[in-house]
Amino acid sequence: MGNPVSVARAALKALWTVNTAVDQSPYAAELRATPYMTPAYAAEIRGTPPVAAPGAQWDSWARHHAVTNVSLLAEHDSGAPLSSSTVDYLQYGVTITPHGAAAWAGAPNILTEFIVLTRKGSGAPWLISAINTSG
Repeated sequence: MGNPVSVARAALKALWTVNTAVDQSPYAAELRATPYMTPAYAAEIRGTPPVAAPGAQWDSWARHHAVTNVSLLAEHDSGAPLSSSTVDYLQYGVTITPHGAAAWAGAPNILTEFIVLTRKGSGAPWLISAINTSG
């Protein structure tokens, strides 16, 4: 938790790694990522569970007993504010590839994640205070 890059990468892996055999929806992965978040952001995630079914993509993945592989590529956001000793702004390209039973492989999802990490001071743990997804 002492390195913002490590925190961001661990959180994104948790956020997008799902196993349809044990997860009821992608929301389970969101909950698994909350330890990397500020208390306020984690409470926001926990306080807003989905109100609709996961959708057609999840249904397809579940039919194939899919799990996802997640790959991350650090990107540069030329429009991001300057980072400081207590706030860091990171951007990652995320590729989520589902693999299922009988060698099934679904089309990958490619997203861009904009992550804001904060900490209370030098030596304090870095935590995610916001994630914005594009793609």
